[in-house]
Amino acid sequence: MNKSHSEYASFLFFNFDQSLIEVFASKAPTISAFQSFETFLLLSAFGRHPQALVTLCSALESASAASTGRKITDTSEGGLARALDVLNEVIPRDYQLPTNPTRKQLREKRNDVAHFGFSTKDDQVCAFYGLSLGVPLFAGWAKGQCGINLYKSCGNFGILLEITVGVIHDSKVNRITVLDASSVFRRWITFHLRESFMADWEIEALDADRSTFGTSPASGIEIRETQLKTLQDTEPNALIDCPICGEFDSMFIALNEKELFNNKRLSPDFGQCNHCDVQFPPKLSPILRELCTPHFNEALTANICKSYGVDLA
Repeated sequence: MNKSHSEYASFLFFNFDQSLIEVFASKAPTISAFQSFETFLLLSAFGRHPQALVTLCSALESASAASTGRKITDTSEGGLARALDVLNEVIPRDYQLPTNPTRKQLREKRNDVAHFGFSTKDDQVCAFYGLSLGVPLFAGWAKGQCGINLYKSCGNFGILLEITVGVIHDSKVNRITVLDASSVFRRWITFHLRESFMADWEIEALDADRSTFGTSPASGIEIRETQLKTLQDTEPNALIDCPICGEFDSMFIALNEKELFNNKRLSPDFGQCNHCDVQFPPKLSPILRELCTPHFNEALTANICKSYGVDLA
């Protein structure tokens, strides 16, 4: 995980330099806004989507206060409504924001969760409101108020988060639910979160055990081995560095046969990493395609085409 530390604050996902953190500290509660946003990500990773939505709205209220220098004392709908009005003035005019869901829907759902409660039926809609509108609102504020790109400030995770938000916006076209779309970035967080709780030697030992098949009687190991062998037997395929854990040549990609032989293009259908176990079933192919784009360069395309007898001339 990207981490920033200073005498003022520490961050789990954001990679801010010391001078920028000092600027944040001079404009309270900017740091509170970014840390609340990180807490939203953590709660989302553990499937606490209603609580995550409430926390994200808290981050938006802190962002509003950081822009005006005024505390919002009313935590009801009126307070959040005023905070969103402030953000509208701060977010650059050319920064594109979604029209679905509406800000009113976001406020109402947040109030229902915060002041009444929720059930598992609220997971889908809370995740949708948070990722499809709440995150873009916060990213727009970060751009307008702080002059930073929220996604680039989070390194590789930010790229994944931006892709996830984009896929959710086109969910009808991609035919993917928000919980399915967010499963990959949630897996990224839970995998890398171990770095905050484990010593380096513990992580190394775990990774060494993870890379060895057939040494454990656990049924999960057997299932995992079978899945990977099945994927490796799938033709055509490619091998790339995992976009989630970063392990070299650990991600097996099943390629679309028609795209390869008819259009001479590499297009992934599904994939799985043999290191961090992240899986991309066919329903997650829209996210996998975006993550594979930097890896599917001309050199790899030429090598794959050559290995399968596809003439690029």
